[in-house]
Amino acid sequence: MRYTPNDQWDINFTVDYNEADDAAGDPSHVPPEFFSASPPTLADVAAGGFDFNDFDRTISQDVLGGFDREETTVVLNVSYDFGSVELTSITGFADQFTDIAVDVTRTPGPSFFGEFFDVIIDNETVSQEFRLASTGDGALSWLLGVYFFDNQRNRLLTLDGGAPIQNSTGKVENSSVVLNAEYDIADRWSISGGLRFDSEERREFENFAATLDRADFEEWLPNITLSYRPNDLQHYYATVSRGYHAGGPNSAPAVAAGAPTFYDSEFVTNIELGLKGRSKSGNASYEIAVFQMDWTDQQIQTSLTPLIGFISNAGESEVKGLEFAGRLAPIDGLELSLSFSLLDAEYTEYLDEINTLPFGIDPQLSGNTLVYAADFSGSAAAQYVRPVGAGGWDLRLRGDVNHIGERPFDVTNLLIADAYTIVNLYAGIQNEKYELGLFVDNATDEDYLNGGILPSLFFPPLLTVGDPRVYGIRGRVNF
Repeated sequence: MRYTPNDQWDINFTVDYNEADDAAGDPSHVPPEFFSASPPTLADVAAGGFDFNDFDRTISQDVLGGFDREETTVVLNVSYDFGSVELTSITGFADQFTDIAVDVTRTPGPSFFGEFFDVIIDNETVSQEFRLASTGDGALSWLLGVYFFDNQRNRLLTLDGGAPIQNSTGKVENSSVVLNAEYDIADRWSISGGLRFDSEERREFENFAATLDRADFEEWLPNITLSYRPNDLQHYYATVSRGYHAGGPNSAPAVAAGAPTFYDSEFVTNIELGLKGRSKSGNASYEIAVFQMDWTDQQIQTSLTPLIGFISNAGESEVKGLEFAGRLAPIDGLELSLSFSLLDAEYTEYLDEINTLPFGIDPQLSGNTLVYAADFSGSAAAQYVRPVGAGGWDLRLRGDVNHIGERPFDVTNLLIADAYTIVNLYAGIQNEKYELGLFVDNATDEDYLNGGILPSLFFPPLLTVGDPRVYGIRGRVNF
């Protein structure tokens, strides 16, 4: 709902409710080789004796479990224009309740532990932001903001629906102050910068053991950008920024199983050079950027088992890259777009004994590729729209091609997904009020992996398999 009683006030209120009820708690694919009493080990995988990309789309679980989630989000956005400055308040509340029942091993047979796990997670978040920003046309523009964030997560784990075996509460409190400013230092030259002070407190309470772990963090985060616009069609820029993500305590069960008690904050220093431009006619535009990210104490989400996850730190990582995005409308009704990225992302300093030594793997991971980082990825799309008949109807034809290069799913680089290309097609008719069309996603029925977890003690590997060919009818009504 939106209410604008006059030119000064703008009040927006949004409520979002989402409910999901799925018949499978975790539809992971486990390769049949790992069903046996003596499945391949991680050492076998390291020796090259197994290919995770040789899979099918089967699920072989004796307990399918279920997935239930309810989410409610409420946002109140209020702004008032004083003339030379504008004050904005954004208040948010979110509540998410999730109940997931999963087969312990995701295989047909019983496990040593039991039949299924039931995990209940209740996540509640409250946030408040105030922004005061200049609205004039002078050489100087600025923004001052303050932000508050409070999140509480309760997690309860039971085995076979019995007595709880894990019961924990995590709490995060964050507050920050932000100042951004931009100044026109000369004709077509401008400089902008910002400074953020961020304070965060993280707590992890294990209810069974009555233990409380707490970590506090404070950081100053600067950024600066120099811009040059030689004309109205081009924009050159250079930016340097520093960001961080606070550290915190790991859960008590993870620590008991060998995880570190705490993990450190991670920091990224980013240097980027870019060019944005468009043609005089407006039928073409492009963006090019090259960047380097120096990542220290990178937080790595990992798992001792599919049940026990924790966070550890890599020493240093480096990411170098180039990104391009372009659009071209060569004739009336036809629009072509192309984007791609080239990445060189690796751990430059990383000794990980927790995830390697118990399985006979070399703990020195320096030189490995960052998780989920593909050397090349890109997409291309073509869309053609032309009028058909009376009543403002248009025919819309569209094709999208998305390519993701080879990339690892784990820090040891033992689970590497093959590159894949997905083709999506659409044909339909539309006007301002209605749309009706046919679509085919993954038209070539490509087999590909979206994620995966390596085998660990007592647990097989879990593979997340991409969707097969999906076709259907899509409809839309505007009112």
